[in-house]
Amino acid sequence: MTRYLLSALLLAVSLEARENPFFPAEGLQEMPVTSSSVESFDPLRRAAITLPDSARVLKEVTVTFQNLDGSVGTRSITLDHSVDWHLPLFVSQSFNATKPDEEVPAPESETKSAPAAAPGFTPIVDFGEAAFSQSGSDLKIVTKDRLLRQFMMIKPHRIVLDFKRDADFRSKSHAIDNGKPYTSIRLGNHDGYYRAVITLDGQYRYTLEHSEEALVIHCF
Repeated sequence: MTRYLLSALLLAVSLEARENPFFPAEGLQEMPVTSSSVESFDPLRRAAITLPDSARVLKEVTVTFQNLDGSVGTRSITLDHSVDWHLPLFVSQSFNATKPDEEVPAPESETKSAPAAAPGFTPIVDFGEAAFSQSGSDLKIVTKDRLLRQFMMIKPHRIVLDFKRDADFRSKSHAIDNGKPYTSIRLGNHDGYYRAVITLDGQYRYTLEHSEEALVIHCF
């Protein structure tokens, strides 16, 4: 009887034995494995990020990095600053960078007590029915004809203005070089009115101001 009990005990011990008794039984595959090999990376110089044309406010920047032990972490900074999507964002490291608690002096143009006067409108094209001029993101339209309707179209984004007039002319167009956000203006004749189509270089909202002399489009 003792022989049978001893055999059963030896069999149970052999079933519970592991190949390597120095590792715990559970979670073996979840333990990080270190290595003496070192992976090399090029030093950070400068990287650029391009924003979509719908971006207007930079809310937060998050950096994901790898630690010495191979784990991955993140750091974020809240900004809430307006941004021009035409320009890329740059990520770089510089030995001349200021400390986080140091205040960076504002450029001379920002320290003036009074803002500079807004530039005047620069003529773009005069079609006869309507004349167009630009000042930054403002587009002025001088015409004697009454505005019937206005609306926005997409793909590409463009502002459409219909003016009341019985006219007869062929379609006219004018490309605007370096006139962001405006890239071209086209006039087309229709029955009882003519249409001005102003093409934009991306996604925008706009306001339209009326005065006795002109209409002014402001894109933002």
